Amino acid sequence: MARNHNLPCCRSHLNALSCRDSEYFPDITSLIEDLFSGESGWKIRFYDSKPEDDYDPKAAVIAGFDRYTLIVDRELWNRAKAGEWFANFVLAHELGHIEMNHHKFRSVIKHYRLVSNATGMANIPPTLEEYEANLWAVFFQCGKQLENPKWDPVELARAARTEVTYVKRAQGYFKVPLFRRRVLELRSKNPAERQVF
Repeated sequence: MARNHNLPCCRSHLNALSCRDSEYFPDITSLIEDLFSGESGWKIRFYDSKPEDDYDPKAAVIAGFDRYTLIVDRELWNRAKAGEWFANFVLAHELGHIEMNHHKFRSVIKHYRLVSNATGMANIPPTLEEYEANLWAVFFQCGKQLENPKWDPVELARAARTEVTYVKRAQGYFKVPLFRRRVLELRSKNPAERQVF
């Protein structure tokens, strides 16, 4: 099934902001506010965790009939606005679900497992859709800089406010000749999006 691009402003934001300037990485909360405020049928809903609950970074997208609702814990949103990398990654991940039309394949609730590793927190996706959304988030957040061998994965992840493990994986893809050829082929077919990745 062909994937349609659902984020109407996303391409222009990505091209105009995050990729042409090699020092710029997208501000996910501002992008989401812009995307969701200008589109009919697109909404953001906040909820507040109970004060006695430990912080549990949760967000989800409800999609159907060309309507999208991002449901996000207010604490997660505030942390993303303050620049916390994992909160930004979670929000970019949710955009990935919209962009990749995951709601059209099946509609189930999926949870990930949060683990601690040497570079901080990481998540282990339970399904292919969650894995794809993780990779989409990193490609979106890092843009063309994933190709730049001068970037250390940890430094790039921190600059883009994203997940280190997936930055390493994405950078590894650019070392595969077939992947690089496919990226170049996509760029040549659509010059307007050439800067995306």
